[in-house]
Amino acid sequence: MKKNIVSRTLSVHKEHELLLKLEAAGLTDVLAQRIIDSRDNALAKRFIRLISDEPVEKILEQIGTVRVKGAANFVAREKFREGYTVDGVSIASLSGSFQMYFLDMIEFDADTIKLKIYKLLKAARDVSMEGERGIIPEIGSKHEILLTHFFHLLAHKQETKDFTGVVAYILGRSSKLYAVDADWHPGFGFGGWRIHATPITSKSLWNREIQVVSR
Repeated sequence: MKKNIVSRTLSVHKEHELLLKLEAAGLTDVLAQRIIDSRDNALAKRFIRLISDEPVEKILEQIGTVRVKGAANFVAREKFREGYTVDGVSIASLSGSFQMYFLDMIEFDADTIKLKIYKLLKAARDVSMEGERGIIPEIGSKHEILLTHFFHLLAHKQETKDFTGVVAYILGRSSKLYAVDADWHPGFGFGGWRIHATPITSKSLWNREIQVVSR
């Protein structure tokens, strides 16, 4: 039987020295096992990128800005109505999670603001997980927007016929952060946005090319 010969870069002595340094810095058996078990060696690759001073691979590219209106009094249930067009926003469907966490919300005194629009360059999750950088850490502290502004963004997209799917990070009930996304469904006689809400801890990946919005 033919044996596979693995080429070694480090000497046994150097491997031992490296391990001692890592243990002194806080490497535990649990952390070591996480590195060993990480998918596609992701954590080890991240460690190498860090000590090589290589730039972290970007997952977002800003493609523009949009000025959106605010509102003195925004009642979600009056705006997000299945099968209706309200203030230029047509709603095809609302997921159960969106109805549970957002439909009873009322926002007050939202100013007119400028939103940043990004394109997702590779499939990614909301938060960093399994050694892969998440969308929220890349955006930074301005990742969260109001439901008011998300609604008026959809109005702008519908008016300009930009039906690319979009994700925003919005506080729902109990001040919990959710990824709220909208994708356009042409329908039969009534086209509209399908709205969903997902916990940011979800392990699902957002598809490449989807838009992400922030302040």
